[in-house]
Amino acid sequence: QLKETRPLEFDEEKHKMLESELKMLYTAITRARVNVFIAESDKTVGLPMINYFKRRHVVDDIDKAKQDESANLRVFGNTSTSEEWQKQGEIYLQKAEGAEGNQKKRMLNLAVKCFENAGDTKR
Repeated sequence: QLKETRPLEFDEEKHKMLESELKMLYTAITRARVNVFIAESDKTVGLPMINYFKRRHVVDDIDKAKQDESANLRVFGNTSTSEEWQKQGEIYLQKAEGAEGNQKKRMLNLAVKCFENAGDTKR
């Protein structure tokens, strides 16, 4: 059961470290390709943020008592289907039509990789 986040009075001096940590968290989350793993030894310290993420259904929370559940964690993102690879290849081909030089070559190379991942070796 989720508990409400605790309200905090903002104190600029006390929250300088929090600001720095939130910037690092933002960077980690926005730069991650698939997953971000956050470890906290004192669960009560991070409870407001854990609850925030749980309400948005974007976290898997595993504690020491439930470590056997860690085998079911979503470690890798979803695999793209052949149709998705094919569609992305078509997008890169369209972009290549309007491009020149190195940009055109880059778009064509990306299209080839997409078609290969789609299993379309004739493209």
